Amino acid sequence: MSSYQYRRRIIVRKRILDAFILTLSLGSIIGALGMIFYCAYQLKITSVKPYIMFFIIIGLGLFGIRIFQKEAEI
Repeated sequence: MSSYQYRRRIIVRKRILDAFILTLSLGSIIGALGMIFYCAYQLKITSVKPYIMFFIIIGLGLFGIRIFQKEAEI
């Protein structure tokens, strides 16, 4: 295998990993927002504990997007 093919394979793997990170991050943010609205309006949950968990999930999703942005800069 030539060095060009090896570099190309690594670049493709990085792109797949970046797409995976971005997809999971956006999915977790959208899912958590959906669950917040579902719990608030459909179930009418007044306890704070589930909402704290969903905001933590949103924070992790935003952290994943930040990792994606840093990886894309390099």
